[in-house]
Amino acid sequence: GSYKATITGTGNYTGSLTDVPFTVVAADAPAIAKVELDPADQDLQFKGAPVRPTVKVTDAEGNTVPAAGYTLTYIDNAKAGTATVVAAAAAGYSGSASATFTITAGTMTAEMPGSLVYTGQPLAPGFVVKVGDATLAPEDYEVAYEFDSAAVEAPLNAGTYTASFTGKGRFEGSAA
Repeated sequence: GSYKATITGTGNYTGSLTDVPFTVVAADAPAIAKVELDPADQDLQFKGAPVRPTVKVTDAEGNTVPAAGYTLTYIDNAKAGTATVVAAAAAGYSGSASATFTITAGTMTAEMPGSLVYTGQPLAPGFVVKVGDATLAPEDYEVAYEFDSAAVEAPLNAGTYTASFTGKGRFEGSAA
């Protein structure tokens, strides 16, 4: 059954928590044994939002655990890299299991609405940089410019420049 407890600190610990939920399951409650990623979720790209692949949770006998029998927690799933999904028992099940998965960097796109007008001063183009549907803030990427095959700090003279973008922070690994 489901119950609530009050936990009060003693000794070097102070404070208390009230109405902390907990569940007592039968000693023979089936144990969660395995979390598997859906094979259809092979291309897990970070596109600006947390990645939550579809999973199948099974017990020690290989039976599928219904969604009400577990809760899912995702760890490190809001950036490119290795992430983890943990299935913790609920509603008549015991134990937990986890699986790791790899999130690849999303494809970065950039566009510059309009054109720049020569002013004699360095220019700051108003790029719109995206990964998937997420529009990146300037602190989420670095931009490097080239003019006549040489690196430059910013557009200054009239002409054609090449801009390269590299993701930072949770967008690291993305490039355009």
